[in-house]
Amino acid sequence: MGLKKRFCVFHPLFVQRQENCPASPFQRLFTVVRVSQEILERGEQERTEFSLLPVRARIDFSVDQENEKTLRQVLRVVHGIPPAPHEAIKWRPIDLAKLGQGRASGFRRVLTFRSGGNHAPMGRSEWITLTGGDLSQSFHAPGISDAPGKNKPRKNRNFLQRPPRNPFGKRKYPSLETNPMKTRSNNVIDCRVFWKHLTLLLLSVLACLALSTSASAKPDGLKPPPDGGYASHNTAEGDSALFSLRTGFGNTAIGFETLYSDTAGSYNVATGHHALFSLTTGNFNVATGTGALFYNTTGDANTASGAFALNSNTTGHHNTANGLIALANNTTGRFNTATGVAALNLNTTGDYNTADGVEALTLNTTGIENTANGFEALFSNTTGSDNTANGVVALFSNTTGHDNTATGVSTLNVNSTGSENTADGVGALGNNTTGSDNTAGGFQALVNNTTGGNNIALGNDAGLNLTTGSNNIDIGNYNTTTSVSTDAAGENNTIRIGVPGMQTATFIAGISGIPISGAPVVVNANGQLGVAASSVRFKDQIKPMNSASEGILALKPVTFHYKNEIDPKGTPQFGLIAEEVAKVNPDLVARDVDGKIYTVRYDAVNAMLLNEFLKEHQQVQELKVAAAQQQKEIEALTASLKQQAAQIQKVSAQLDVSKPAPQLVGNNR
Repeated sequence: MGLKKRFCVFHPLFVQRQENCPASPFQRLFTVVRVSQEILERGEQERTEFSLLPVRARIDFSVDQENEKTLRQVLRVVHGIPPAPHEAIKWRPIDLAKLGQGRASGFRRVLTFRSGGNHAPMGRSEWITLTGGDLSQSFHAPGISDAPGKNKPRKNRNFLQRPPRNPFGKRKYPSLETNPMKTRSNNVIDCRVFWKHLTLLLLSVLACLALSTSASAKPDGLKPPPDGGYASHNTAEGDSALFSLRTGFGNTAIGFETLYSDTAGSYNVATGHHALFSLTTGNFNVATGTGALFYNTTGDANTASGAFALNSNTTGHHNTANGLIALANNTTGRFNTATGVAALNLNTTGDYNTADGVEALTLNTTGIENTANGFEALFSNTTGSDNTANGVVALFSNTTGHDNTATGVSTLNVNSTGSENTADGVGALGNNTTGSDNTAGGFQALVNNTTGGNNIALGNDAGLNLTTGSNNIDIGNYNTTTSVSTDAAGENNTIRIGVPGMQTATFIAGISGIPISGAPVVVNANGQLGVAASSVRFKDQIKPMNSASEGILALKPVTFHYKNEIDPKGTPQFGLIAEEVAKVNPDLVARDVDGKIYTVRYDAVNAMLLNEFLKEHQQVQELKVAAAQQQKEIEALTASLKQQAAQIQKVSAQLDVSKPAPQLVGNNR
């Protein structure tokens, strides 16, 4: 339903002529031109000198959304210039006299759109104005008085005549001042010349319409449906949205100049002022927010959510940016993901980066394959690659360091060029600058390390005192005291496990019952493992033990059983009582960290026993020598005695031979 559309034509004497108003906007324009031609021809036939200036047309019709978009698209197609941003869509008018000069370029100023119920003529009389309202359409000549004058029309002549004065003010009519076709002193214009140029203009407009209809993929020649949909599943809502589209498919543009430059790009979604403004042929992009993906031209599969997110991206593809100016400076970088305000803000060509958190990786330019999760994580990274930072200001100062992993608040946050470090725990490797190949796990593990490398620290404050030392392993060795077991700043090649006085038992699987050769391992009073060094390289003040070992002769070996909590099996033991040994020789016992007697230095006892044995052995040897000498002497004496006995026997025998016969003496002598 609606009011019947008509053209109402009035000449200066207000003789009315009615024309049925066509539905097509271009047919309406053609009707205006045709009616104007008839008026001009009538004036020519009656040999009336007249000027075109008084001609003014006003077409009143109800401008619905469809008509408004259609007429607006006409102007776009002809000039490629978007309408000025305004609440009501307006186009500057052009006078009909200039149409007679063949200046088709002025067509963009022919139409003025205005909605409402008032239809007061707009501007000067030479304008053609299209306004929307609720009244019938009419084509008007100006209200010219019938006062006497040089240009007074003849009676009952239906033609337009220049009025004796300008009814619209003192301003001169531009058509009289600029028309080079003036041939008479009274500024009469040849209506045939005018019609010739006007016809050329109309044909040009119709040709542009046909061209735009075939090239822009928009249905019904510039008649979008009321919901803003177009052919090929495109949707545009907003000034100049999808302005340049020709063959693109499945695009959605909502907002001022969204997807403005898109010609052949497909499946793009732009929401917000100037979102995806420069895109031409890129596909599968999503931009939500003012200036999001503004400079993207051919990049594909990018997603930007937030004002100026991925703003500078041109050909980079498969990027995702969520947050204000996230990935804002990315140009050709690919496969980047930035979530948070200014995340990966300065990234230009870096690829495969992931930043999740406000200003995460914000200074990264060309670094690749970095991952940052947390506020200002990897904030200063520029060209460093393959870094992973999880936690607030983790790897904050890293610039060119690579292959670092930081998990926890302030982990590796001072590291600049150090590489291949791993820090897991709040403040772990927090002061490391150029040290590389360090591994720290635990709260403030290796927190003071600066340039040391190849260190391993596991546990709360493990390796706390290390700064420049390298090749150390510290496991659970936190100690607030200055014990000798606490690592030193420049300590190297050292393994520390546990805290002296805190751990009282050690169990290591797989070391019992296994046959092995090698030097025995001992533990010193500080809990340090090692072997007893015997080389002269490690000794000084060397002297014989002599009588120093004689004290062990006072030791009293005993048999005993360890208490049940130590040896539940009750295995018989043989040894000494440390307290009794200390009474004999205090140097033969070891004490704990509190200075209490703990154990016997059986290795020293053995050495002292050896010394006593050697002394006894020496004495035995000496006795053996003495006994041998005595044996020789005895043997010599025995031989001498035997010789003497033989001689005695021989003498005795000789005495027996020389002995005279016995003489008998009688008693009667």
